[in-house]
Amino acid sequence: MRIVRGSADYPQGAPGPVVTIGNFDGLHLGHQALLARAREMAEECGVDSCLLTFDPYPRQVLRPQASSRRLQTIADKLDTIETLGIDVVVIEPFNKLLASRSAEWFANTILKEQLRASGVVVGWNFSFGKGRAGGPEELRSLLDVPVVVTNPVHADGDVVSSTRIRNLVAQGDVMQASRLLRRFHRFTGDVTKGDGRGRKLGYRTANLVVGEWFVPSDGVYAVRAQWQGGSGNGIANIGDRPTFNGKERRVEVHLFGDQAPEYGDRMSVDFVARVRDQRRFSSLEALQAQIPMDIQRAKLLLLESPQW
Repeated sequence: MRIVRGSADYPQGAPGPVVTIGNFDGLHLGHQALLARAREMAEECGVDSCLLTFDPYPRQVLRPQASSRRLQTIADKLDTIETLGIDVVVIEPFNKLLASRSAEWFANTILKEQLRASGVVVGWNFSFGKGRAGGPEELRSLLDVPVVVTNPVHADGDVVSSTRIRNLVAQGDVMQASRLLRRFHRFTGDVTKGDGRGRKLGYRTANLVVGEWFVPSDGVYAVRAQWQGGSGNGIANIGDRPTFNGKERRVEVHLFGDQAPEYGDRMSVDFVARVRDQRRFSSLEALQAQIPMDIQRAKLLLLESPQW
């Protein structure tokens, strides 16, 4: 998969690709159906499939105070896109100037002139241009290439959407979210130095600061983790550690076995299933008694979990 930083730098020698456009936050089942149709159309045309997305997330620029946290970092998004078989990803820098451009400018400049699209595939709720004024029908009127509009994907009687998945993750229902993603919700961060309490309790933990990314609600989860040079199953606590009167929200991961990341390592945590809610324990001894039960429950949930 090739990555192009901005449509203006798209190579001009090859035939124009079939382009699909969107934020693709989470790359859920609906997005996956869209990408599959784009790949299929590209194969029919004998050209590359191209995914056009935006960074930063448009809402972060236009409504920073109201912007919801993204389900994926741009790096995790690119990793997922690669598994879905797209040939080229164009990451368009999003700023207030681009937001002010009309739908006609977007179609003519980015899709026609810079990408030279051989075809376009968009979702049923696609909108573009200043004020999101343009939709699929306007796109058809502005382009002289085929424009395919895909239908929404439903699961359990409702449309699969990024908002629905955020709500599930926010409630801690990571198992149901994984069914709509066909993979586990992932959080990626840098391993930082903690306060050493896990080691004192007999359970070494890797500590990650939540920052701007979307993590499940506070509680204990069965997880799978990966970092450069290692991977393993484990258990994670999300929260501010109320038993110790903590202030900062963290993801603390205890891995089963001998492997563990080092400080500064980039670590990805896949949330498989919720073990229990966060709670304040009456004593350190009560917490120490609970941890082995949590670990046993997490190991069982990991054994029973889907292998996405």
